[in-house]
Amino acid sequence: MYLQAFVDTGNEWLNGELKTYIKSFINERTKCSSVVFLKDIKTAKEQDQDQILTYCFCDPPDNEQAFYRPSTSFMMSFFNHVDCWVYKDKLSILAEQWKRKRLTSMFCASLPETVCFQLDYADFLEEKFDEEEFCSLKQSLEENEKDDVSVDQRHWWILKPAMTDGGYGIRLFSSVAELRSWFEELPDDDTDTIVPEIEELPDGRLRSSLLRRFIAQRYVASIPLRNGKKFHIRAYVLAIGGFRVFVHREMLVIDALCEYVHPSEPNALQSALTNTSLQTEKDRDANRHRYWDSFADDNWKEKTFEQICEITAEVFEAGANLIFPGKFGY
Repeated sequence: MYLQAFVDTGNEWLNGELKTYIKSFINERTKCSSVVFLKDIKTAKEQDQDQILTYCFCDPPDNEQAFYRPSTSFMMSFFNHVDCWVYKDKLSILAEQWKRKRLTSMFCASLPETVCFQLDYADFLEEKFDEEEFCSLKQSLEENEKDDVSVDQRHWWILKPAMTDGGYGIRLFSSVAELRSWFEELPDDDTDTIVPEIEELPDGRLRSSLLRRFIAQRYVASIPLRNGKKFHIRAYVLAIGGFRVFVHREMLVIDALCEYVHPSEPNALQSALTNTSLQTEKDRDANRHRYWDSFADDNWKEKTFEQICEITAEVFEAGANLIFPGKFGY
């Protein structure tokens, strides 16, 4: 008995992980002795006496043939429009649209003011500031330029490439000049292509310097600290079916490398980043802690965990209503 499987998520790394997971089911208990991975869903064979299942994991718009294979031995798994849960700008837009008609939404208190934009060249930055979505950012930076505003009184913002992880390309800024200087550091594109070809780092990550989608978020400078350091809480979430969402009670607290300082200080960025990918293996071990062992106030820990669960549920509810409009309660 064998299994046919078609895996096409649009992400080679994820494809590989899914194929490895599927292979783990090849054992005597499942009565399946082998798996055949297909390059095209069109090449899938109809059921025969030796085939137990055709499993398809893909993005439907790119694989419409998957919808036209009615069979008791054909199973399909997909989430369309998952961009709203993956990319920073899409998630911010989703949250903004969701909370407009829901004044009691958790997003209203948990998500900093965010500006999403695409910038192909540094020369176009001035034009961006004339656009409506840049209004609040422009006013904030202009307020910072007033003579009676000290550095400590400035409104700070944090710039993040929308499609990368690992802390790549993140910058703090409080003026137009600081923002412009970062974009001017990007390599010039000698071709006529608006968005340059995206190169990869040796470990497969994208070069954020070659990406053109960004978010600018109002930076929260006054924050609770743990042993003088900034930290973030990493939660592990499982979503199944349509939808049941589970938040694992065991979470991690991850500290920054150095003690937190005001964003106007020279090493402010290093003190603000808690990404483990920016730390050595030794640092990661020293800066990762179990959530329930990291804070003395039990009431605060329980309340924070409840908030994380509520925010997680709303993120998935908002995304699900975007994917399947009207299928989920508000």
